[in-house]
Amino acid sequence: MNRRIRGKINSGEVGALYDNGRKNKTTAKCKWVYTRNACRKNECVPFGDCKMGSGKLKLFGLKNRDSKVRLMKIIEVKENKKQYLDLLLLADEQEDMVDRYLDNGKMYVLDDNGVKCECVITDKENDILEIKNIATVPEYQGEGYAKALIDFIIKKYREQYIVLQVGTGDSPLTIPFYEKCGFVRSHIIPNFFTDNYDHPIYEGGRQLVDMVYLQRRI
Repeated sequence: MNRRIRGKINSGEVGALYDNGRKNKTTAKCKWVYTRNACRKNECVPFGDCKMGSGKLKLFGLKNRDSKVRLMKIIEVKENKKQYLDLLLLADEQEDMVDRYLDNGKMYVLDDNGVKCECVITDKENDILEIKNIATVPEYQGEGYAKALIDFIIKKYREQYIVLQVGTGDSPLTIPFYEKCGFVRSHIIPNFFTDNYDHPIYEGGRQLVDMVYLQRRI
């Protein structure tokens, strides 16, 4: 039997319901939240689409016997950003390249019983916000943490910017992820990785050469 569950978290937090059981006809690893301000009564929406307004967020969804409710917090890091250097280097493996944007960028971490993902963004000209670094702890990759952070950034900054962009290598591991998040290819910077890094960068068995920029409207 499935049953509905409810819970409360503070404004600005992300709530998620995880079904840890096997796939079934009702739900499989579902992630839903219900927001009093954004949704009709008893309406379930994916938490990535949740409106984060004022007041309380309420968890709402289907829960199996073995399911767990987990509350995830997204926190802005204003000091000692390099405490997350190991995580930053997963996305940008040369520290002096990270130094180029870390101090001036805004950094957010997603905490779900410990930090699972980080994101650094910077202000670009012409109403463009850029993701400079985003990475998830390896053993938790594929669980939706990076997408949750991207969704959070979009909702938080949609009144200030028109475009969210990200630059990455032409990798079969990263390009499809961003395309699933609604990004489309915009332009490239030829030889970016070979010109700016002191060693060859490989990802998914491919040497990265050009920087590929992808964009989406916020």
